[in-house]
Amino acid sequence: MTPEPGDLIFYPVTPKSVWSARLVAIGQLLIGKDKSEVQYSHVTLFDRDEYQLESVWPWSKRSKIDTSRPYEIWRMHGITHSNRQRIMCWAYDHLGVLYDMLYILSFGLLRIHGEEVCCTFVRDAYKSAALHMPADRPDSIIDSGIFFKVSEYNPTKRRDYERHRS
Repeated sequence: MTPEPGDLIFYPVTPKSVWSARLVAIGQLLIGKDKSEVQYSHVTLFDRDEYQLESVWPWSKRSKIDTSRPYEIWRMHGITHSNRQRIMCWAYDHLGVLYDMLYILSFGLLRIHGEEVCCTFVRDAYKSAALHMPADRPDSIIDSGIFFKVSEYNPTKRRDYERHRS
């Protein structure tokens, strides 16, 4: 299946993940928030082509999808074209919103009103289209059962495949 605007991109935690992703994963384990088989450190909205809309330090922005690390694309069951338009309008209107570092440093226990982290950014975008999802961490979105996997990308497997073809 081809990704569509408003689909979610999840970045799993791997041994090669950046230190901040591993720190978030460790914090979630320590406070008992993560019981999933796969831990995800980041979630974004697929925009179009190779772009995503995301909440990262220091503010939300439009950026290229990070193809240097594995990622998965997930889609909500029953999402409509109208839902997608509302989600993307909200996300574009909220580019430049400050990142909630307190939420990260407190492992999700404290928040600064009006600031976003990746999970709350995608949750609020979906909420603008009257679609509801849990969003205290990327894993809880997948664990909710209201999304299905559309595709996945693994740069290591791709390099192995390209080496075999040569």
